[in-house]
Amino acid sequence: MSLIRVSWLGVWVGIEMRVLTLTPLIVSRVNSVANESSMKYFLVQISSGLIFLAAINRGSELVWLFLMRLSLKLGIAPLHFWVPHVFVGLSYVVLATISTFIKAPGFFLIHHVNPSFVWVLASLSVLVGAIAGVFLNNLKKLLAYSRVSHGGWILLTSHNHSIWLSYLVIYSLALWVAALFLGSHYIKGVPQSINLDRLTKRMVYLGLVLSLAGIPPLLGFSVKWLRLTYLSRVALAVVILLAIMLSFSLYYYIQIVIFSLLYNTK
Repeated sequence: MSLIRVSWLGVWVGIEMRVLTLTPLIVSRVNSVANESSMKYFLVQISSGLIFLAAINRGSELVWLFLMRLSLKLGIAPLHFWVPHVFVGLSYVVLATISTFIKAPGFFLIHHVNPSFVWVLASLSVLVGAIAGVFLNNLKKLLAYSRVSHGGWILLTSHNHSIWLSYLVIYSLALWVAALFLGSHYIKGVPQSINLDRLTKRMVYLGLVLSLAGIPPLLGFSVKWLRLTYLSRVALAVVILLAIMLSFSLYYYIQIVIFSLLYNTK
């Protein structure tokens, strides 16, 4: 038991050190809103770390404490409440950084949890991410709930490392390109979005957004199709639920495209 605790303590130290390396990137010297979002992010990460430490010393309660820590650390349902509030104040580059590869260690640890518990978190994340985004008109908040939804998709196949890792890589690349593109055009919210005066820029932006939405034959669709194919062999009901949630996600991604491309203001 002592050896197990020492091992988990090393994992905790490694994960928290990873968070500290983000300090120079997230903290802004000129933007107080960004600093407020940065403070919220670090408080959330510290809280999840404390929960993880508590889980190390608990035997029978390890599973639910670990799930709480995972939900808070990765920003997935039901402890996803901090994600939209943090995203609003961050730049698109920082937003992409904390949404992509930096979450990989948390997903690697998930194989220690019973798959049935993981599926509950995953299904809830996809559900919340899809429905909540329908009622928003702020682009960064939409990306926040998109992150929650994509986190659920990754969790659904987290016990198969090759599948979820491929999804994370493709999602990360798409989000990074989108973040760099959006960062070069000041976007505050969907209705005030972007000045895309050239057809090429319009098509690039359209392709990025629809790829994140999972529209065929774009790259984002291929990774979702792999997951649906994999899950159809083990849980057909989950596949049906995911297909319904995809329609909700598609609605608000198309909403982003319509406001950005058709009603952009100079």
